[in-house]
Amino acid sequence: MMREIVVTPHVDLSAGAEVEADFAAAHPVSLADRLARRFLDKPRQVRQHATSSMFPPRPTQLALPFGNGAPNPRDAAMPLTSLFREARRIEPVLSYERAPLDQLIPDTAPPPDAPCDALVLPGGIGLVLYDGAGGSLTFDWMQWGEAANPVPVGQKVDATVCAMELVKGARAVRKLARHRCVVPLTRYSVPVRDRDVWSHLWMSPAPGHFACVAGVWAAAPGERARFALVMDGGEPTAPLLLSERDLLIWLRSPIKDALARIARHASSPS
Repeated sequence: MMREIVVTPHVDLSAGAEVEADFAAAHPVSLADRLARRFLDKPRQVRQHATSSMFPPRPTQLALPFGNGAPNPRDAAMPLTSLFREARRIEPVLSYERAPLDQLIPDTAPPPDAPCDALVLPGGIGLVLYDGAGGSLTFDWMQWGEAANPVPVGQKVDATVCAMELVKGARAVRKLARHRCVVPLTRYSVPVRDRDVWSHLWMSPAPGHFACVAGVWAAAPGERARFALVMDGGEPTAPLLLSERDLLIWLRSPIKDALARIARHASSPS
């Protein structure tokens, strides 16, 4: 069940992004402006599996676990993310705050039944940009990962997925790479541990601006589409951030080529 948003040709996706100097010199109009003219001013096309305008209730944040005071000898040998996943089966990103809609699409108001809280929890609703029908870029509301008590319908989509799993993982995970999206957010929280106590730590990749994170999505007929944040696979792992020049590369290039080019851009941002 999906809600698509009719956008105007004035979307600014360039906050905090850098454009290659030679490309910008040859094209004085920004990539964001050209994207808006080429893709975002086309007529709205509703997907066949969009069946309802209702948004599900906002999920409840799971409490973080507390230790019992008896240290486990194997804890020191386990990566923090693996230990936390075993304790709570929660992804390495606990929550995030989505970018304000009016910052993404000026002079556009969200649907009246859309979530008013910027905080997005696993199973909650986030705003994503994806390659829609007819080659047009479209903003849409999708569910982040699985609900607390998911109904087994279609392909399972966790809240996060490692980038390399999209290339070398199980077939079901590699299949997710066929449908990619961009998730605009202002900050995200990760689990941290101080001895026997777990807590949330907020990370702001672009203070004062919104950042674009790589994502993948899947949808079953008649069901709301679900998306996952793509993690960079580093240590510690973090969401895969996209600069402005990475957006179309991520959405449209073959997955191996896209990851390689994004990695090169990250290592030489100038």
